[in-house]
Formats: sequence, C-alpha cells, structure tokens
Amino acid sequence: MDVRIVADAVLLRCKLFQGLSDSIIEKLKTDLELQKEVFSAGKTICSTGERGNEFWVIVSGIVEVSRINEKGNYFIVDRRSEDIIGEQSFFGNVRTACMRAKERTEVYTLKRDRLESLDSQEIKAVIWRNIAEILSEKLTQSTDQREILTRDGAEADDLLNRFVNKRGLDRARGGLRSDYVQ
Repeated sequence: MDVRIVADAVLLRCKLFQGLSDSIIEKLKTDLELQKEVFSAGKTICSTGERGNEFWVIVSGIVEVSRINEKGNYFIVDRRSEDIIGEQSFFGNVRTACMRAKERTEVYTLKRDRLESLDSQEIKAVIWRNIAEILSEKLTQSTDQREILTRDGAEADDLLNRFVNKRGLDRARGGLRSDYVQ
C-alpha cells in the first residue's frame, strides 16, 4: 500500500482534525507545512525541560512517553497511530515528559507559528478546540491511572513523582523556589 495514502488516512482519522472536511485537511497539509519525520527505534523525539513550539501526529509506530526525575524513569503511556504528542508545551510551557520511539515511528510535525498563521479563524478555532478536547481526554486518563495506583497502595511520594512536574513538586515540598518567582 502507498505510504502517502496511509499517512493521509491517519490525518483524516486524527482527532486533531475532527470536524473538518477531507478537502480542508488535504489543504491544511500544505498550509501547515506538515513535514513527515521518521524516528528509528530508541530515538528520542523530545526531552523533558525543552521548550516546545511543535507537536507531532503519529502516523505509524509506538512512542513511549515517560518522565525522568530524582527517583528514576517513570513510564507514563504508549502513544500510537493517530495520537498527538507534545501538545502540552505548545502553550508555551517546557516539556514535562520525554518521548522516545519504541519502534520505527513516522510522525507529522505541526509547528505553532504555522497554526497561528492560518487565514481562517474558523479552522483555527476547530483545531484549538480539538487540542483542548485531546488534553482533557489525556487528563482523564492520567486521573484514572492515578486512582488505580492509589487503590493498589502506591505511596504518596511515588504518585507525586509520577504525576506532578518539577515546578509542582517544588511547591508540594516546601513552597515556591526563587527561580519561579517573577
């Protein structure tokens, strides 16, 4: 099967573009300058602490999302075809997780400045709404995972390390550190 057809089918099914017609999605590939990238197994896509102005739509493969902290590397979740990854830092935050290809993985890269430069406010609004819905779904999944771990007897400190970013950990362990005060 033609790889281009598979990639296009992924974009058509991806929640990011839900509510948009096939012809608009096809045009968005050009307008957003979506670039396909390939990551070999074990290759890091992004690392914790990096600034991010892009996120990725997974075309094929599996991406492991994990967090590294003083207690070690915590697996969070695997993401697969049609999922988006890296979208949290799209809002100007630093990346709170490391993402690594578990196998050969193809992605489309979407850059924030390209999304902001779209002429159609309506299309931008649909995409931003979809990003918000995706983030909401991921928050629900994280909450469910935390509840399962709590029920299974996970220690409070382990839960904090797994689910709270560095800034939140600093707050939980003794207030704001000076490097966060403006």
